[in-house]
Amino acid sequence: MGSDVTLLQLPTSHLMNWIWGDTYDLVLTVRRADLARGELGRVKVQITN
Repeated sequence: MGSDVTLLQLPTSHLMNWIWGDTYDLVLTVRRADLARGELGRVKVQITN
């Protein structure tokens, strides 16, 4: 993810009842160049460890 920037990372939380799998995080990323231009229309959503 060298050209991507993490915007938000939400871990699985049983307290908040957010479950993205067993022990996964929901991660929102965007290309660094898009962020520099203020373009957030191509945000990527990933579920990662």
